[in-house]
Amino acid sequence: MSEFTVKVEDKKRVCWQSAGHEWGLHAHRLQGSPMVDVLIDERLVISLDEGEAQDLSRALGLLLVPEADTDARGKKGKNRPAAAGKPWPPEHDEELARRWTAGEPSADLAKHFQRSRNAILARLVTIGLEPDLAAAQRAERDGTQGPTRGGERT
Repeated sequence: MSEFTVKVEDKKRVCWQSAGHEWGLHAHRLQGSPMVDVLIDERLVISLDEGEAQDLSRALGLLLVPEADTDARGKKGKNRPAAAGKPWPPEHDEELARRWTAGEPSADLAKHFQRSRNAILARLVTIGLEPDLAAAQRAERDGTQGPTRGGERT
């Protein structure tokens, strides 16, 4: 990777030097519409409208940070479950409660909901089904029935 220096001239123009060239992005309005010009060595390469600029930004983000290496919030981390960091839909809360009270192990629930086992246990607390975490860990390890609360399966 070559030397990289960024110079922000104002809120509408950003320039950087890399690979022996000066690159630039210049935001402006053309007939009232937002535009972004892409320049190399002070020469216009392409003008993008607002939608094209947003598409380019998303594409560069995917190119520079591969999807498999990020979670839903764009945080780096390998082998994260697909739903990590995403909000829980109400119907998933209902299904989680039903399956947990029916005795399904948290590891199986994690696979089903595409979340980590810890996320499942944390969500159980959030929806009012506070699992006995030590018992849950023993049950997972031993392959026995999961934790109980007040003598009832939770």
